[in-house]
Amino acid sequence: MVDEIQQVRDLADAKWAEGKAEGKAESDARAVLTVLRVRGIAVPEVARQRIVAERDPARLERWLVRVVLGGTAERIPETSRNEASLVL
Repeated sequence: MVDEIQQVRDLADAKWAEGKAEGKAESDARAVLTVLRVRGIAVPEVARQRIVAERDPARLERWLVRVVLGGTAERIPETSRNEASLVL
């Protein structure tokens, strides 16, 4: 019984952490898009989708720093994995 309770707690903790990370990624992606919008930089739909779909916190932070410092969103040719990439 105690093991089952601990398993439920561990699962709940893992789900909570996962949700927190997803929320942070969504917030960071919105920040990147907001900076681009405020700077008057058009973001192609494919780039917007790539930014919104990104879940790597380090990559999102790099993109945010770059757009704050003057970078732009550009779509480059598809990679070997058939994914649109983003150069910021």
